[in-house]
Amino acid sequence: MERTGDRAAADKLTDADLLREVMNTVGKPGKLGEGTRACGPT
Repeated sequence: MERTGDRAAADKLTDADLLREVMNTVGKPGKLGEGTRACGPT
C-alpha cells in the first residue's frame, strides 16, 4: 500500500489490511512497520 492521499480508498481499509502491511514491513525503514521489531521464540 502506498500513501496516495485518496481518502475514499483509505476509508475502505480494514484492520486486516493494516495488520498485513505492518507484518510485511517489520523493521523496514520508512515503512509502516518500521518501529516494530521481530522477536524470536522465547
